[in-house]
This record gives sequence, C-alpha cells and structure tokens, in this order.
Amino acid sequence: HLDDYHKSSQEVPKLNGIKNWDHPDAIDFDKLYQDIRQLKSGNPVIIMTKNETYNPNYSKTKNRIPLKVYPAKIIILEGYLSLYDAKIRKLLSSSIYLDTTPETSTKRSTKFLDPLYENSILNPMHHQYVDPTKQYADKIIDVSDKSIEQVLEELEKCLEIFLK
Repeated sequence: HLDDYHKSSQEVPKLNGIKNWDHPDAIDFDKLYQDIRQLKSGNPVIIMTKNETYNPNYSKTKNRIPLKVYPAKIIILEGYLSLYDAKIRKLLSSSIYLDTTPETSTKRSTKFLDPLYENSILNPMHHQYVDPTKQYADKIIDVSDKSIEQVLEELEKCLEIFLK
C-alpha cells in the first residue's frame, strides 16, 4: 500500500495551512523504490504499516507496526500515486489504472474526510498529480459503475494476460 510510504506528519507539505497528504512530496518514493528493488531481487523487506488489516489498532494508536513482506511472483503496488514517480514506473513490468469519474472518486474517498480537505486539497491534487499518471498505465479500467466483484474479475483477467 502506497499509504505505508507516507512520510512523517512533520515532513508532509501544507497547502493553505492544511497538511497535504495527497501531494507527491508526502510520499517517500526513495524508500518505496528500495523496497521494490529488494523484493524483485528475492529479498524480503520490512514495511512500517498502518494498514488496519495488519495493524488493527492503528486508528486508535496512530502507531505503525513492522510488517515483513516476502517476494512473490506478482508484487502489487496499490495507491493513488503509484505511477507518479518515473523510477518506480521503470521497476513495474505492467500497470493498471483504475479510473472513475471525479464525482464517484470524491464520493468514495470523502465519506471520511472533511469537506474543506476535499475541496481545497483532494480534488486539486487529484487533477494535478493523479489523473495525468493514467497515461503511463498499460491498462485503464473504468470502475465508475462497477461493483467490487466486477472490478476484481477485470483485474484477474489483466493479471492472466500479464503473466503470459
């Protein structure tokens, strides 16, 4: 998860006095690059995760915990700026961009966010930094009107093609 590569709160840039977690400068792309290279070389890496699947107390403690990630035939990098950094893109053998309308994206991602953050940071950052990265994807899937199950089916098909 790209979210596990967010820099510390003190390092995150601000926009209009608000911490801008959606700016590329909030991501430690160097660490991500090192970890992907290690995994591709067959070596495990330790990621300090906030992912609640592995760190169920994160929402209460805000403390990341170490998670050992082992190399695998398929390494999935998931996150809104996964295709932003050129060094990262060069490490990827294939990529998929899940596209949706701005309205659907905002609806899905802001149910937990403050409307001020949505309007002053999330939407402008998406248009400036995320949308342009779809040009680097090998496959773009419009997920606007698809269920999670339908999206997973399409992803499985893509993976089968990429593995051939």
